[in-house]
Amino acid sequence: MLCIDAILGQMSQVAKPQIKFLSELFNIMFCINGKYNFLNLSRYSSYCDRTFRRWYSRPFDFVHFNILLISQLCWSKLIAAIDTSVMLKSGKKTFGKGNFWSTSLNRAIKGIEISSIALIHLKTRQAFNISVRQTNGKKPDEYSRMNQYIHQFNDVVHWLKKLNVLYVVADGFYAKYTFVRTILQNQLHLISRLRN
Repeated sequence: MLCIDAILGQMSQVAKPQIKFLSELFNIMFCINGKYNFLNLSRYSSYCDRTFRRWYSRPFDFVHFNILLISQLCWSKLIAAIDTSVMLKSGKKTFGKGNFWSTSLNRAIKGIEISSIALIHLKTRQAFNISVRQTNGKKPDEYSRMNQYIHQFNDVVHWLKKLNVLYVVADGFYAKYTFVRTILQNQLHLISRLRN
C-alpha cells in the first residue's frame, strides 16, 4: 500500500489521522468475505465499528484520489464516458428510490440509480471510474435527473481538462440540449446518438 500512502500524501486537505485510517481501510477491503458493513470491517481491523462510522461521516475527495491514482499510470490517450446503472430496491425509507429506466429490462423499474463518469484508455480499452453518485429519484423538477448528471459532470470537468480529455461518450439519453450545451461550454466534444 505504499502507492496509496504516496497518493494520499499528495492530497493537502487530508490529515495524517485520515491517511492512517484510509490506508487501513484499503488494506482490509481486499480481505473481507461477506458484506462491507461497519461491524464486518471492524472484525478485520484494529478500529471498532464506531470509528468506522465516524470516519465515513467525514467528507473525502474520491474524485481527486482517483485522478491521482490514474495519473500514476502515465497514460495519454483518454476519453470520458458517462452512464447510469439501475438496481432493484424495495423499502419505504431507501434514499433516492424512484422509477428509473432499465436498458437491460427495457422498462422502468422501481429502484435506485447511480451515475458514473469514467476515463477510458483507448489503447487498452479499459475504463476507470472517477466519479460515482447516486441519483435522487424524488427531487423536484427544478433539480431534475438531467440536472443532477450535469452537476456531477461540472464537478469533474476541471480534472478532465488537466488530463487533456477532449471527448465525452454518452448514450442517446444524454443527447439533450442542456447536457450538450454543458459539454460545448467546456470546450469538449460529445459523442452520442442524436434523436431522429
